[in-house]
Amino acid sequence: PQVWRNLTVFPLFGNFNHSPNYITLNQAIEKKKILVGEISESGSVPQILLENIGDMYVLLVDGEELIGAKQNKILNLSILVPPRSRTVIPVSCVEAGRWARNRADFHTTNRVMYSKVRMQKARAVSASLRYSNARRADQTEVWDSIAETAQAFGTDSRTGAMGDIFEQRQQSLDKYLAAFTASDRDIGALFLVNGKVAGFDLFDHQSTHARIFPKLLRSHALDAILDSGKSANADATTPASSKDAAQKFLQQTQ
Repeated sequence: PQVWRNLTVFPLFGNFNHSPNYITLNQAIEKKKILVGEISESGSVPQILLENIGDMYVLLVDGEELIGAKQNKILNLSILVPPRSRTVIPVSCVEAGRWARNRADFHTTNRVMYSKVRMQKARAVSASLRYSNARRADQTEVWDSIAETAQAFGTDSRTGAMGDIFEQRQQSLDKYLAAFTASDRDIGALFLVNGKVAGFDLFDHQSTHARIFPKLLRSHALDAILDSGKSANADATTPASSKDAAQKFLQQTQ
């Protein structure tokens, strides 16, 4: 593992000879291959419209943030958007105090939702799929969790935006980011905060992981900063205890 302070990252290795038949959200926006906006002039809190105008699939990863339009959003689940298509995307709002356009469309950021709320959202979306065949999160729960985190950090945000929490902790986050690297063999990572599993992401190609890893790392670093000093005992973040927790978790996924 790589360890810095109370964050531990176990790389997951794999070798693939094929090239991905898709591009990531950041690549698609940078190359102007997608258009992302509100579903209508009036907009909708739990939905946005994505038009893939390119010839490749576009990978959207659960928890990735899109900012702009009438309010900032995060993706409710991972989606592979077909080329030359228009798709209504299920999202959750991460900016409770704004419902007015600050730009016509959405653009992406360098982060995903931090793991605590990402996990809560995933549970809610899974329940929504089971009981109503919808892909909705508990929006009130998302807003309440962001407000709780902002209060814990002492974040000043006029619109209650998740992004303000990250931006006002940028110097601390940069220290975590500088401490970890992804190798050209990595296809995923297992993250532990204070010796406990906080997140697990696995991709089908090294290049995909390399592009998404900084977003994931920034997300878990925020959790680590928030939970620093909350270790249950002095040995909670030793390499041996973290390795045991990681192995146990991976065995449960098989």
